[in-house]
Amino acid sequence: MSLFRNIATEEIREIDPDLVVRWEEVNNPKAMLWVPYIAPEPPPTPPSPNYISFYQALLASQSYQQGVLPLVLSGTSPTIVGRLTIFESQFSEARNGRAIPEALQAALWILLEELVPTEAMQEELQGLLEQFNLAALYSLAPPQ
Repeated sequence: MSLFRNIATEEIREIDPDLVVRWEEVNNPKAMLWVPYIAPEPPPTPPSPNYISFYQALLASQSYQQGVLPLVLSGTSPTIVGRLTIFESQFSEARNGRAIPEALQAALWILLEELVPTEAMQEELQGLLEQFNLAALYSLAPPQ
């Protein structure tokens, strides 16, 4: 038995291929209606977020090296340390396979609110989000 599709009704049915051959031999109109069914390819699965590689690239990025680190090391903004700690905590969960996108998104917005990133920083961060398949989950700008 094989699967055949009726081209008139789109019905899919198991039919013995020998039966279809016999229909063709006797010129039965049914033979014209039934064609072998080929299942459609499943849609491609989207790539999964790569939190670990994103985090490694983030630490090496110009945005982090020139934006975050100087603020943390200067000690002039104790708020940044707290916000970075919140972000790091949420990101640690994500790296360990326990991502909570809403919490990480909120931590990202809180951190960026303190940093006030330049356009170049935003472009770099957005590029990293896209490169590591996180852009569909996270946004750099909070909703208005």
